[in-house]
Amino acid sequence: VIKALIKEHKDAVKERERRGQMRVDFIQPVKVKAEDGTEFTLMSRDLSTSGIRLLGTRRLLGHKVQVTLVPKSAPPLTLVVRILWTCAVGDDLFENGGNFLEMIVT
Repeated sequence: VIKALIKEHKDAVKERERRGQMRVDFIQPVKVKAEDGTEFTLMSRDLSTSGIRLLGTRRLLGHKVQVTLVPKSAPPLTLVVRILWTCAVGDDLFENGGNFLEMIVT
């Protein structure tokens, strides 16, 4: 039964996929800094060369935020992200998707 459920889900995802860039699962905590200086931690969900999807308790639609990723084999990387869409996925739980605008060099 679980195998059938997984196959059904994979088939549905293939049908909905409209993105031009390949995405990879990238599930880890990330630091986010809002335009007003507020800092908080969200979970990244997936990553592509052009953007990122974030999961957390905040709606960020239209905001420009700084997202800091911490690779295991490199120094932290901070990117400016414009949030293009927000979707409620549960009680007080939201997915936010955005495009990378620039990298912040420190």
